Amino acid sequence: MHHGHPTTTKSTLSITWADGRVEKIIGEKYQGEVQTFWTERGWAISFHPPRNEDSY
Repeated sequence: MHHGHPTTTKSTLSITWADGRVEKIIGEKYQGEVQTFWTERGWAISFHPPRNEDSY
């Protein structure tokens, strides 16, 4: 295995967690407007599209 700085290519999506870990995203699906990604460790990350109204 080669360990170094993560690189981003068009064929490999990755996510960097707040603690610095980087995981590859290995799958995605859409359910209505919600986009869900799976990472190599089995985490699922869902993205909801931003709404027009501010929710601060």
